[in-house]
Formats: sequence, structure tokens, C-alpha cells
Amino acid sequence: MPKDAPELKKNAIKGYGAEVVYFDRATDDLDEVVNYWVKGRGMTYVGPFDRFDVIAGQGTVAEELFQEVGHLDRIFVGVGGGGLVSGTGLVAKHYNPKCKVYGVEPDAGHDASESMRLNKVVSVPNQNTIADGCNTPKIGELTLRMMK
Repeated sequence: MPKDAPELKKNAIKGYGAEVVYFDRATDDLDEVVNYWVKGRGMTYVGPFDRFDVIAGQGTVAEELFQEVGHLDRIFVGVGGGGLVSGTGLVAKHYNPKCKVYGVEPDAGHDASESMRLNKVVSVPNQNTIADGCNTPKIGELTLRMMK
């Protein structure tokens, strides 16, 4: 977890009994940190995006929204790695093929919009933003393909 994550988020995750390993967004490479812990402990890493099963799971947010609200013609979704917006897009098209899904990200971390514009995954250094969940250096290859 980024060491600059909001205290509320840190405490909630610890409250669920998780062991939290912190990294510095500005200086650490998340992939290197994860690989160190995964290899060192024989763990399996399941990232928050760029996997079909994770995207499908994150799509359940939109499933619940459609079930509770009914017809929707627009949905605005925060974009970090792209899993939530990809899953939302899949579910939205199931319920209403004309529903538009808009990915929203902070100006300071515009990696998703830049990746879509260039049609390739690009990394944008993380900036200081209160949009903690959207403060990721890049989206995934799979999520880029699905967001088109």
C-alpha cells in the first residue's frame, strides 16, 4: 500500500486483519516491491486490474447499481489501473447497450486518457492528489483494450 494512502484506508485494511506493506509511490517500483514479497513468501499476487476475473468481479459494482437504480444512460467511474471502469463497461453494455461509461481521472495522473489517445500503455509519474484510488502510474494492457 502506498505509504501516503489516507489513514482511514490504512486503518480499515488493518482492521480486516491484513498485514500491510508500504511502498513509496515516488521512489519505489510497485512491481519490484510486489515481486520481492511474492517470491520471498511463496505468495500469489492477484492485482486489482488487467485480469479478466478481477475485471468481472469489479463489474459487480455496476451490476448492483443497475439492479438498485434501474435504467442508466451514463456512468462516471474513477480510473486507476482500469479494472473498475472495464468491468463497469461490460456490465453496462449488458443492461443498456447505449449506456455511455466515462472514465474519470485527476489531471495530475492522466495515464489512462493519454494511453487511450496514443493507443498504448504509457506511464505518468504519480502526482499529489486526493484521488488516492486513481493515483496509479499506468493502466494495464488488457484494461486499455477493453476501454476502447
